[in-house]
Amino acid sequence: PKMRIIESIDEMREYSQQLKRDGKTIASVDIGSFMHDGHMQLVEVAKQHSDVVIVNLEHTPEFLAFGEGDYNPYMVGDGSISPIWEEFISEYNLATLPNDIELCKKHGVDILFLPSMEDMYNNVSDTTILSPLPVAETLAKIYPKHSTFSSVMVRELIIMLNILSPDISVVGQKDILQSFTLKKIINDLKYPIKLIRTPIYRNPNGLAYSSRNQYLSESERKQATSIYQTLYEVSKWSIYPSIEKIKEHIINRIEGHVNYVSIFSIKTLQELSCLIEETVILVSVTYDGIDLTDNIIIDPERIKR
Repeated sequence: PKMRIIESIDEMREYSQQLKRDGKTIASVDIGSFMHDGHMQLVEVAKQHSDVVIVNLEHTPEFLAFGEGDYNPYMVGDGSISPIWEEFISEYNLATLPNDIELCKKHGVDILFLPSMEDMYNNVSDTTILSPLPVAETLAKIYPKHSTFSSVMVRELIIMLNILSPDISVVGQKDILQSFTLKKIINDLKYPIKLIRTPIYRNPNGLAYSSRNQYLSESERKQATSIYQTLYEVSKWSIYPSIEKIKEHIINRIEGHVNYVSIFSIKTLQELSCLIEETVILVSVTYDGIDLTDNIIIDPERIKR
């Protein structure tokens, strides 16, 4: 079947409701832009659990003009820059969107939702009805210039759920803070949505798929493989030292400028002082202006041993 492209919010909402009346199960996949094979793994999982797959290609608030900074389309999403989003989207639509559309068609996406930024955010207040609670603490480390980013992300996710009304939402572990925030929204607002978090899709060398990988030099790409190698090594330890020692080991082992290491509870999202429950280790590493993030989940049974 031919992929349908929908740009109107009203049309998308009406079509989604019609699908539900027809008894169809809808799975949504939220992709900010710059699609790659890692994103398509989410689509494949969504296809396995639904009748209709909707890929939301709405440009997330990361692309909006927060704060000050130089415009660099290759760094969009790292929180440290301030693109003029009209210019960015115009360039994206011309240079990248055709490739993203073809990739969606190739992987059997049923609906590609392409709302305009004006439709999505015009007359939307800065207030949010839901606090992301501890996730804001971790987000503040990633986006230090943008203290409001966590509430903006919550608002964007709520808006999208209200438009699409999916039965299933598929999120990758790569975007682990988004997946946790989405889970909290679903639980707090009692949305009848099943959340599926998929494992990180990696290159054979362990480097997590990312739209930014293509801007790494050959030597930087080789250095970046140390990120997962280090996280994997730590996840297999039989005895864990203090949080400070874990962070120190990770910073010393990763080849690249480590911006931060965040170690937090998978249940509460709060930073941990000791490993007593299922834990996430999240790192951000920079190579010549290109920020890469990665994470690993440590099984509580391993910690208890």
